[in-house]
Amino acid sequence: MMLSLNLNSDLPLSSFKEASRLAESAGYSRIWIGESIGFGHSFPLLAVAAEVTRRIQIGAGILSPQLNRCYHIFRAFQTLREVYGDRFAVALAPGDAQEVRSAGATAARPVEVVLECVKELKRWREEKGWNLPVYVGASGPRLIAEGSTTADGVLLNYVHPEYLGWAIRQMKRKTITAAYGPALLLPDPANEPLLRAAATIVLAGANEAFLREFGLTLQAREAREAMVEKLPNVADQCSLDTFVLAGGLTELGIMLRKLSDRGIDEVVLATPFCRNPEAIRTVASIL
Repeated sequence: MMLSLNLNSDLPLSSFKEASRLAESAGYSRIWIGESIGFGHSFPLLAVAAEVTRRIQIGAGILSPQLNRCYHIFRAFQTLREVYGDRFAVALAPGDAQEVRSAGATAARPVEVVLECVKELKRWREEKGWNLPVYVGASGPRLIAEGSTTADGVLLNYVHPEYLGWAIRQMKRKTITAAYGPALLLPDPANEPLLRAAATIVLAGANEAFLREFGLTLQAREAREAMVEKLPNVADQCSLDTFVLAGGLTELGIMLRKLSDRGIDEVVLATPFCRNPEAIRTVASIL
């Protein structure tokens, strides 16, 4: 199973560079760099990560083709590949509908827009002879199902074995499957509040069909209300344990083995894990 590291542009640039170097030297398979309205755009950071590393694969995950025209995504990766070599990947997802609208873009037909862009990127990739894996980032049954037949892989916004089992059952065909979620090597008092906040964001933005399946609709509503009201004790609004990979080294090792046994091909340790350089080094030893 591949072990990868998520980085976002909320990190100071010096910390971003350090984490990128550490990911490569420690043996992680990929660096995934996310896009968010509240952060700087991921394209320049893909170049920063590539500039300070030499071999590690670097993925843009996720990118919204509702915020970025598919043609411009292709051209960005064309430039990155010319400068830094054939070591990039991309994961596409609709993005949060409210954020999309706040940026002045249309949030209509989100699944169709993503799948159309997947097909276009794969067509351009094949014409150019590139090695550019194209994933969909998915949490709902429709995009999971259609993405499994259209993309090279599916990046799931879940890390709990039960949730992942449900997601895999939605697939029309078995494909490369990655689990992506907030992670932390404990104890880490400085970053534990960030872990709770990240998990709250995941729960608040979860797909409605998923929430109904697992009886989490009320908890998700409470999480959204807590975020809007900026409550300091957001972790008390709902149970977040199933949305994170967190524990001591032995506990994390057990969690990762369970995901491997479930058929997960790649696990992405998402923010705030990257904020602890020692954790980046230590957890790499598990696999």
